[in-house]
Amino acid sequence: MRPKRERRARPAILIVTEGRNTEPEYLEWLRDVLGLRSTVDVEVRPGGNVTDPVGLVELATALAATRERKASKSNAVSTFDSVWVVFDTEATAANRAIALACEQATKAGFNLAISRPAFEVWFLLHFARSPKSCATAAEAVRALRKIDVGVEYEKRSGCIAKFAATIAKQTVVAVRNADATRDDVFSRSPHPSLPVSTGSGVGGLVRVLVEHGTPGGRGELGFVGDCVER
Repeated sequence: MRPKRERRARPAILIVTEGRNTEPEYLEWLRDVLGLRSTVDVEVRPGGNVTDPVGLVELATALAATRERKASKSNAVSTFDSVWVVFDTEATAANRAIALACEQATKAGFNLAISRPAFEVWFLLHFARSPKSCATAAEAVRALRKIDVGVEYEKRSGCIAKFAATIAKQTVVAVRNADATRDDVFSRSPHPSLPVSTGSGVGGLVRVLVEHGTPGGRGELGFVGDCVER
């Protein structure tokens, strides 16, 4: 009788999001396009009733601890190789709360993908190296709707994935634009992950996911070859 092979756990990434619809739908669409279900375990968890940055970091901490306990009991489960917390600055009334969340995330070894003022800035980066300054999420949405891609941007469930699919090939452009403007957007910040002007740190998260993706999936997003440019 042959001995049973031990099932090796896949690498794992946890993503906790402030938004209940936009961010989770986009990230789950990205996971599917990149074929990540066969290469890495990506868990996308909306914050639900938790929307403040500190609460999101605490939720990520609790989820990571639960995963660690499960991994200690099963070879089929691994601890999270990386943890990301995704949120906007507009939804937070006090910058002090953001600063505290950044501090806690750094201590925990978590990554942050913060957008100022809103996640929609990440979509704007698909079309412009330096998106027009936006003070609110509503302004970012209006700017996005002015771009004619054949599909109007809507925040309703099911519409985010459709919009993302329409601009999929521009993903590589968005990553490059985010990299090119990083010094302007983050250099004067008290925390390296907190944008001080209109900008987004989502490109860092997308880069990590793309690096785990299948060649075909990377191609769908405009990336050519085995590596993501740095």
